[in-house]
Amino acid sequence: MHRIRVCLSALGCAVVFASPASAGEIHFRVKDAGSATFKATAQARQFGADASAELVKRAAEQYGITLDGSDVSVIPLQRLAEAVSKDLRANQNPADQAEQRRKWIELFAGYYGQLFVARHGAHWGKTDWLSADDERALGFPRSRGVMLPTGQMRTAFSHRSDLCGWYLIDLAVEEDTPIAPEIKACSEQGWIKSAAELELEAVRAAERKAAAEAEAQARLTSRTNSEAQQGLSRAMLAVESMFRKYKVRAPARVVVSFTIAPSGEVTEAHVVSSDASDSRVEVDILAMLRSMHFEARDVPVYVTPGFAVTYKEH
Repeated sequence: MHRIRVCLSALGCAVVFASPASAGEIHFRVKDAGSATFKATAQARQFGADASAELVKRAAEQYGITLDGSDVSVIPLQRLAEAVSKDLRANQNPADQAEQRRKWIELFAGYYGQLFVARHGAHWGKTDWLSADDERALGFPRSRGVMLPTGQMRTAFSHRSDLCGWYLIDLAVEEDTPIAPEIKACSEQGWIKSAAELELEAVRAAERKAAAEAEAQARLTSRTNSEAQQGLSRAMLAVESMFRKYKVRAPARVVVSFTIAPSGEVTEAHVVSSDASDSRVEVDILAMLRSMHFEARDVPVYVTPGFAVTYKEH
């Protein structure tokens, strides 16, 4: 099974994180991934050992946080990620901030990966899964799965992901692995928010509530832009296939407007503007719009504003 999130006393840790001597012999085809393979490498093992040791040192010296190589050390690892992220946001030099972020991501990836190497049978190596070699992957010979710790940590520092929660998911995949209740509690707590973040969260929640109440009030006497947009959103997969059908070059943008009768039928549909390379896609989009049907409501005829249908490269 693939594991990726597509898409963060040093002497004691050195002993805990010792890799098996036969690691270089590990080579397998990744389960359910076509021809993708994983192969253990000395280079990846060295990265994991060095990055992990460096993170243990920095955590202790800069933040007073101890990482002891145990499963439950993912809890202080989570708190370390919070502290590091706070310091990164305070860095006013964009270039330096980006470089520091890159380095921290590598160190966190090394430590997180080493937990699975030392305690759960993983091996450092490289894989050609996801179409490009990743020289710092983890392979699990028993399940023939792979994990990309650097990608996980990059996501963690970009979206404040819950490392304890990820660890629970990764542990659960390995059968008969006991899970410490402390890690579950850490996952339930999630990323600890500052007072300012909690205040902003409350403000945004109040804004969402006010918007929902305004939408409900507006729907009593008319259709709304949100209602029409939701209907169009449900049809977007079909629209995307139309662009592919006519080999329209991406990016492309077609702005449309349509009229909804009280019965819920779409009685008119028009292209407001378009930069699509094939006009046939516009014809298909209009036909799709005219086939849409909304809830019948005792409200006036509603003409939508221009909605942009955008086709982007993936």
